[in-house]
Amino acid sequence: MGKDHAYSALDGLRGIAAISVVIYHYSDNLGWELLPNAYLAVDFFFILSGFVIAHAYEARLQAGQTVPEFMQRRLIRLYPLYWLGTTLPIVVIIAALLLGQPPSEGTRITTSYFLGLLFLPTPPALSVFGSRVFPLNIPAWSLSLEIGVNAIYAFANVHLTTLRLATIVAVSALGLIAIAGFYGTLNLGHSWPTYLGGWVRVFWSFFAGILAFRIFGANRRPTLPSSIAALLAFVMVAAFAWRDDGKAIGLFSALILFPGIVWVGAQVRLNGIAQRLAAWFGAISYALYITHEPIFDALWVLCRLNHWDPRLAFWPNLIGWILIALASAWILDLVYDLPVRAFLTRKLTRRSPELRAAAL
Repeated sequence: MGKDHAYSALDGLRGIAAISVVIYHYSDNLGWELLPNAYLAVDFFFILSGFVIAHAYEARLQAGQTVPEFMQRRLIRLYPLYWLGTTLPIVVIIAALLLGQPPSEGTRITTSYFLGLLFLPTPPALSVFGSRVFPLNIPAWSLSLEIGVNAIYAFANVHLTTLRLATIVAVSALGLIAIAGFYGTLNLGHSWPTYLGGWVRVFWSFFAGILAFRIFGANRRPTLPSSIAALLAFVMVAAFAWRDDGKAIGLFSALILFPGIVWVGAQVRLNGIAQRLAAWFGAISYALYITHEPIFDALWVLCRLNHWDPRLAFWPNLIGWILIALASAWILDLVYDLPVRAFLTRKLTRRSPELRAAAL
């Protein structure tokens, strides 16, 4: 999506959402919860993913692109950073052990790691961290569901008329309302007691994004001024900052606000500095999302080694650690993710130059 300047505002919004998740997790771990509803960024990511994947692949799938070809390209896009985000916690654990930190159960760490590498959740009895679905790197749960719903979409695409798609979206919306009523929140999917709720979240959001693209694609007019993108970012962050962590804000955001933000954001065309800044935010967003937890764990180990409580200087540490996470994501995108994806694309997609160009 980063190459399509018509959707550059959506790139920027994706980056703002990823930064919001980092603020949410870091501030919570430092004892002062900011942006308490930023877990809803996952719903925004899923809606945006559906929209962008429909933009990039609908025509190809309908023209005969096979499911294995589609999934190969999705894995090339997602797996290098996913592998790194799953492996970095192991590096942190080993480093902590070498530095004299309390040991963890080796067998459970190994099981959690290898299941995680396969996008598979870790059963509680085998998990190194209790009820977490992906214990080594919590955000991995959403990537697992992303791969799952991508595969379902690819298999169903040939038969997925707009009417059938609208039916899936309507039923999923009812399911979302039901699970929000049952749990009292949409903060679902990352733990075993709420794992099935995560699937309902992704079904609604991903297929709503595809439907939004189909409806919007016929009347595409990306001519709104760049100031609209700033307004959309403000509204999204305001929803994340809302102090009521309940079903009302979750349902409003997932069912109404985020689809509307994607719909309007797709009609904003950025230029110049605004476009370049949005492209940068979009480029680092995935690396930031999937690696910020291991980076936080490493920083926390350093604090323990130096007998330093980072909660005693909340704002300097929060700002400093966020800047470290941003810089790390930027570096990883440039020196790791882009070169690895280019290498895998050359090696695995030689038979199809057209699709090779699309994979990047």
